[in-house]
Amino acid sequence: MKTKDLGSIIQVNLSAKEIELFNASFPCSDIPACDVFFQFEKKTGGDLVDMSEHLHKVENGSAVSALCDDAKSFVAFEKVKNGA
Repeated sequence: MKTKDLGSIIQVNLSAKEIELFNASFPCSDIPACDVFFQFEKKTGGDLVDMSEHLHKVENGSAVSALCDDAKSFVAFEKVKNGA
């Protein structure tokens, strides 16, 4: 996994190889083995704001959710309070 700082958003990129490894460890995952990204809002402590378009078509939503959680845990978020 690699991260990219986009200002108020942090993007986590996963390679096709990383998706293959995830699929091997997650039962019934039907996530295509191609590069993906997840984008998280910094200010809210990591709310998901966007992800690779093809992930919306994956039938096993729990696999996408687990992959998203893995990506989010890769980044240490500190929730900003009171706009500070």
